[in-house]
Amino acid sequence: MSQSNKKNPGGLSRSQQDRLAADRDERANRIVSIVIAVSSILIIAGMLIFIPLARKNAGMKEHFKVNEEAISTLEFNYFTNRVANNFMTSYGSLLQYIGLDSSKDLSTQIYDQTTGVTWLEYFQQQAVTSIVENRALLADMKAKNVTVDISENLKAYEDNLKQTAASAKTSVKDYLVRLYGESATEARIKKFIEAELTASAYYQKLMKEKEVSSDTVEEEIKKNVIKYTTVDYRILPFYTNLPENATEAATKEAMAKAEEKAKEMQAKVDAGGDFEDLCSTYAIENKKTDYADPNTDKSLESITDLTPNSAYAGYSTWLFDSSRKAGETTIYQDEKDKIVYLLKFEARSIKDATKDSLKTRLTSEIVNKYLDDLTSAYKVSDSQKKLTFMQKQEAADNNKKLTPTAAPEPTNAGEPTKAAEPTNAGEPTKAEEPTKAADPTSAAEPTKAAEPTSAAIPTSAVEPTKAAE
Repeated sequence: MSQSNKKNPGGLSRSQQDRLAADRDERANRIVSIVIAVSSILIIAGMLIFIPLARKNAGMKEHFKVNEEAISTLEFNYFTNRVANNFMTSYGSLLQYIGLDSSKDLSTQIYDQTTGVTWLEYFQQQAVTSIVENRALLADMKAKNVTVDISENLKAYEDNLKQTAASAKTSVKDYLVRLYGESATEARIKKFIEAELTASAYYQKLMKEKEVSSDTVEEEIKKNVIKYTTVDYRILPFYTNLPENATEAATKEAMAKAEEKAKEMQAKVDAGGDFEDLCSTYAIENKKTDYADPNTDKSLESITDLTPNSAYAGYSTWLFDSSRKAGETTIYQDEKDKIVYLLKFEARSIKDATKDSLKTRLTSEIVNKYLDDLTSAYKVSDSQKKLTFMQKQEAADNNKKLTPTAAPEPTNAGEPTKAAEPTNAGEPTKAEEPTKAADPTSAAEPTKAAEPTSAAIPTSAVEPTKAAE
């Protein structure tokens, strides 16, 4: 089985990957994370496993091919574990919300219901993608005679590996065997690290060379100013504390009382009272001291890139109204959650952090398109059928082709085709509205840097593929 590597050499659809991305650039995090990873080799409690390779050199056998180059089981396992470890450390407590339990076997947890691809297979797909991208970047460097300096990062990795092994009261040699099995020698793992560091450094070099101008950023912002605008405002909730089975009459009465209190505070704010100080009087009892703390400004909040699906959508229209002026207040009733809010508009602006994030995102789009073009020349071959996620994707694609589509309803042959209505010659044709440029993912929140993750330590739930004897 073979598959051309365009944007996704492993075979998962873009929509499947999008569920994880949130506002992060998955490729940039995957490629750049290795630089951060080498600075801190971590052992996560309960996540250390022994890779089951039958013989000392079993892990050096071919697992799959990238073009004509055989990729070993050891390299495949190394990248799978590194990708999984990086993902789990980066997302941490958010894993439960995307249906992943890191304490359980990943091969039993389904990532994609349509294809049946498991979370283990997802990480294996990402590992294949990383391997292909690294090959493409390194080949491009060689073709252009480009060099990068990885000495500092490589030394950081080596130093931390020694320190971690010492903390585990073992040698580096035994520590790597403990992590990756008998095939994992220091020289072999170092080769993977050097390749990753070099590819990552080149990616960063491309990011600098292809960085968009500030003028480009400003032009992008002009296309949708509100999307990049940050609104600063103050807010205080007035709770009704109604039970779920509250009657309509009880709900109406409780909401009226909450609104009455909100209006009382609103009148004082409009008369010049300090919103934060008043919160210490009107907030619920167990929150009053929070507002009274002179070292905090608890009532002040900010929103950027507000969408209709946002948790703040209820009062977003008021906040983002272009006529809004500093100091204006309003009361908003949340009928669903039975809460009344008092809001005060403070200011609107486009933050420098927003512009920086947008510049990074626009530049990433350019560099990623360049990388897509590079990787399109690479083909992943799975003649031994060890990449099960590719087999599942292929099966799903075939089933989709075999699924019969509903036959179109026959046209009424006896009924003449209705002639198109003539256009009104007296009225000029209305110019078609220009297609709205697709907005990039919100630049409101700067891209979160990948948290330090081990470049050499696998996740326990990721059971590497056992090499064939």
